[in-house]
Amino acid sequence: MIFILFILMLFVVILLNVLRPYNTAFAKAVNSFSM
Repeated sequence: MIFILFILMLFVVILLNVLRPYNTAFAKAVNSFSM
């Protein structure tokens, strides 16, 4: 269960790195959620 969550988190981070110039609001929301 925790391993799946970790994979999901890693996927989100990679996705944010790819889409950072396009969605800063989404990135900020996910960043605050991760913190």
